[in-house]
Amino acid sequence: MNSFTRWWEVTRREFLAGLRRPSNWVLVLIVGLMAWFLSEGSDTISTGGSGVGAEQPHITSVFNQSMIQCVIIMVIAAWFLAISCGMVVIRDLELQVVEVFHSTRLTSREYVWGKFWGAVGIFAAIWMFYLGLSMFAAHVVRGTGGSDLVGGFALGNYLYPTLLFGVPQILRGFPSCSARGPADRFWSSPFRWRPSW
Repeated sequence: MNSFTRWWEVTRREFLAGLRRPSNWVLVLIVGLMAWFLSEGSDTISTGGSGVGAEQPHITSVFNQSMIQCVIIMVIAAWFLAISCGMVVIRDLELQVVEVFHSTRLTSREYVWGKFWGAVGIFAAIWMFYLGLSMFAAHVVRGTGGSDLVGGFALGNYLYPTLLFGVPQILRGFPSCSARGPADRFWSSPFRWRPSW
């Protein structure tokens, strides 16, 4: 078994464990409802003129999609990201990962990167579900004829904000959240020195 195979096995197992995690299914439900209700106009995350008759941008415009995706990723997804990354330490203790390191050729680097990319894969899958449902709800179910909220379909209006705002947020958030759990565990150990002030 080479290094890539061991890394892929950890990534695959983390992804499959993420599929069974209830918090990820709650996140799927929340972003699914957000996509549906934003397309019909009963939920709003908007800017624009607040005066009577001021022109509002379409919810499918790149401007509104950027704002909506930033809010959803930074508020809702960040909460679930912190939950899933905090559970890594607890799950590792339950699975007795230290014994796995001593009994196999798995290195800590392969393990950490496998965990990272498995968790990123779960959030990427959830986000692709959100984008697909958002496009479907806005352009197929609602259509462009009956609503002033929905503009014409342009795939770039959805993908550009995801690549510009979503991917950096997810990739920046995972390492900082993942490093927080082991660091807290290290400093909370009763055998470590603590300042007395």
